[in-house]
Amino acid sequence: MTLILLLGVMILSGCGISKESMMAYNEAKDAFQKATLAGAKNCAPCQYATAEAYLALADHEIAETDYWKDDRQHLKLAASVTKEKSLEAIKICQVPPKPPAPPAPAPAPAPAPPAVRAPVIDSFTANPSSITSGESSTLSWSLSGGAPTDLTINGRRVPLTSTSQTVTPSTTTTYTLAASNTAGQDTRSVTVTVASPPAPTPPPAPAPAPTPSAPLMLDTIYFDTNKTNINPSAAKALDRNGMLLKDNPRARVEIGGHTDSTGSEKANQMISEKRALSAKKYLQDKYNIPGDRMGTKGYGSSKPIADNKTKEGKAKNRRVEFKVIP
Repeated sequence: MTLILLLGVMILSGCGISKESMMAYNEAKDAFQKATLAGAKNCAPCQYATAEAYLALADHEIAETDYWKDDRQHLKLAASVTKEKSLEAIKICQVPPKPPAPPAPAPAPAPAPPAVRAPVIDSFTANPSSITSGESSTLSWSLSGGAPTDLTINGRRVPLTSTSQTVTPSTTTTYTLAASNTAGQDTRSVTVTVASPPAPTPPPAPAPAPTPSAPLMLDTIYFDTNKTNINPSAAKALDRNGMLLKDNPRARVEIGGHTDSTGSEKANQMISEKRALSAKKYLQDKYNIPGDRMGTKGYGSSKPIADNKTKEGKAKNRRVEFKVIP
């Protein structure tokens, strides 16, 4: 209303505001009105308050009595700021406000703890179920259902994670497995039969002591002077010796040749060795007596058994003797 009166006074007085300043003022006021209609006071309060203040300043400049004498720059500045802030407020208000953030969802209720199930003994066995006293048996089991908090065999606790136990009962015993928790208990039993150990086998009766056998007595054979061949009398004695050696396959003998004192020592040694070899060969050829059972040795005239000064004594010294080797 005041502005209209002022304009009327200016017209009546023959004076007028410059066209440029009036257009700037009108544009600024028009922009402020549009900002007001856009609700800038609420959606862009800072820009709206600034525009409102500068519009008031422009109104004040127009109302100044000396305004008509000097079209000062304050009006142009006030109109410019009013228009700028009004347009800025309109632009802000034209952007749709962000919708309020949805409320945070309520936390999901904690799941109820699962219901505790009682343990179940699926199997309880003994392997072997029959033993002899002193032997062992293995108890084995399997569980299902809820986890046990207590596991016992005949009242004695066993580890909760174990599935077997070795036992060595001295008598027939029944074993009871119990698995329990807060929801309940399950039990199973198994029996291990224990048999008495068999009576020890009496030691065998000692074998009767072998009857000592009579010592093996082999005949001595005799030779003619300076002879090494087996004569009929010597052959008869060798036959008996051959039969005895055949009947006693483990017997070993030394065949020792001897001579009388006639002749040189060297000649007698050679003859004694040949006499022993002749007796061995006879037994090998006729009775198949292995050679390794008969050793030979020549003694010459070193071991006479009779007087070499007599004919009868010399005959006894020309001999082959058989000595059983232990």
